Amino acid sequence: MDFAKALAKLKSTLPEDQQTAIADQLDALGQALQPYAGLDPQIAKAAIEAQASRGAIDSQLQTTAAERDNWKAQAEQLQTVATTALKETQAVRGLTAAGVRPEYESLLLPTVLTGLEVKEDGKVTAPDGFMDGLKGKFPAMFFADDAAGGGTPGGSDTTPAPTSVSAVNGVVSGVNPADVLAGKVILSA
Repeated sequence: MDFAKALAKLKSTLPEDQQTAIADQLDALGQALQPYAGLDPQIAKAAIEAQASRGAIDSQLQTTAAERDNWKAQAEQLQTVATTALKETQAVRGLTAAGVRPEYESLLLPTVLTGLEVKEDGKVTAPDGFMDGLKGKFPAMFFADDAAGGGTPGGSDTTPAPTSVSAVNGVVSGVNPADVLAGKVILSA
């Protein structure tokens, strides 16, 4: 519908005496409608209704964005917790593999945690020689390197040969039972 044509048609259908009376008003109305020439009223009405519902869409969008930000913050917190747990696990594993004495594990754990590195791929590693450095700095906190747990002086790799003891009438005397269990003494028949 063209407003200019509709006004011209309205103007022509009015009697002559009324045309002159309201001609100025119709001309002013024609000038006011000039910016809207060529617009389809149905499309304009649909656009106005869509604009009215835009507030609800914007509100829903803001709610969704706030929820997304909340989930993102929670994911970052969980990532931090997971990384901390992974570091603690790797620290305990490293201390155990290095032979830490159980009573010193909790004492050394903070030192190991600060020394561990988290790589870009999420893997946790200790710098090369880190555990050996701890063992050198705090040797009393670790078991000795030999299998007997400190039985050889200076941590040498040689283990003394077991002593052979004979039983007299089925009785063994002068032997510490712990030495027998540790393999330091062998009973011979």
